[in-house]
Amino acid sequence: MSVHTCHVVYERVDPGWWVASVREVRGCHTQGRTVDEARRRIRKAMELFIDDARSAKLVDNVKLPAPASKAIRLYAALRKQAESEDQRASLAARRAVRLLRGGKLKMSARDAARLLVRHRCVHRHAPRGPGSHQEEVGSVLLVDTGPLVALFDRKNAEHDRCVKALKSVRDPLMTTIPVCRVRTGHRNYPIDIVPVGY
Repeated sequence: MSVHTCHVVYERVDPGWWVASVREVRGCHTQGRTVDEARRRIRKAMELFIDDARSAKLVDNVKLPAPASKAIRLYAALRKQAESEDQRASLAARRAVRLLRGGKLKMSARDAARLLVRHRCVHRHAPRGPGSHQEEVGSVLLVDTGPLVALFDRKNAEHDRCVKALKSVRDPLMTTIPVCRVRTGHRNYPIDIVPVGY
């Protein structure tokens, strides 16, 4: 028997076990402590029924209670909305950079990035209420691509060093790569990357 695509249903049974069943192959079942373990085992079980089990495409269908499914759908919708907002912010940042660096202003990439980062930080930290004054922002650090690559790649030889260095930084960081916003796993150390290379 040869099947190129198999639909696998995963269902929670007794506490601690997931049962996996292949819809296209009658009698092909297995179980695992996790969905991932059940997925690995179902492929091995399929080898008893299907000639091309190792190359068959698996389409997962994890059966969840209604509240969990609803939570996942809400997350997906909000994630899509956030990605759309990120895209709009990126386009707005590019337009601002073009205006700052072109025309009569002809600002340097560093000045343009400093203005954009400073505006964001002043806006975020501005005190509210009558008689309040905007907070001044300190210096901005220019970061090359190398440290960023090491920062987000755990296998990089310089990763630990870059993470340690980032923890000591309090000033905003800027770079010239065309990425609008990146956040590290450290909640207190966000990095806003402004696209000034246009």
